[in-house]
Amino acid sequence: MIGNAQTGQDRPALGIILMIFALFVLASMDAVAKHLTETLAAPQILAVRFWIFLTFSSLIASRRGLKQAAHSNNPRLQIVRTLVLVVEMTMFLVAFSFLPLAEVHAIAAVSPLIVMALAAIFLGERIGPRRWTAVAVGFLGVMLIIRPGAGVFDPISLLALAGAFGWATYQVLLRAVARIDQPDTTTLYTAGIGVICFTIAAPFFW
Repeated sequence: MIGNAQTGQDRPALGIILMIFALFVLASMDAVAKHLTETLAAPQILAVRFWIFLTFSSLIASRRGLKQAAHSNNPRLQIVRTLVLVVEMTMFLVAFSFLPLAEVHAIAAVSPLIVMALAAIFLGERIGPRRWTAVAVGFLGVMLIIRPGAGVFDPISLLALAGAFGWATYQVLLRAVARIDQPDTTTLYTAGIGVICFTIAAPFFW
């Protein structure tokens, strides 16, 4: 059953602006996380991050009512989506602790290209030949950064690449849940499940 989460027409310009701002915030968070990995384990950092996220998402959801916001038209998809995010964020934080931040972000830059490919396969979005070419060229560029088989190859870079695939998968799943649930429902599920996962894991790394 499709809810009323997607109303009106798509607004690409607004979406681009919001995405640029979100990426700026994420890059800033990654820089702080890179510094914190010198003294804290990834689950500890992420537990604090998700508790803060849960506080703000609960405040946003309270405008519509927490009970109503917590109702999803497809809770299984919401849970799977968040678990993908949990694994992906852990991979990136571990990669941050071993690799330069710029190198991790260079590898992660392949994520939008993977998103494009996955959206075509699983969401039925039309991708032209030029975009498929961009996907191939972008992936080759990442391979040049990782340098598999070279003497300077660092296996941790594969963790960053796996994180890029995880992030891309998360974006496709996010697009899917946006069709059936309100944004406050999605953020509430993300924060709540993230808090559960990392609060359980954090004490084991104390």
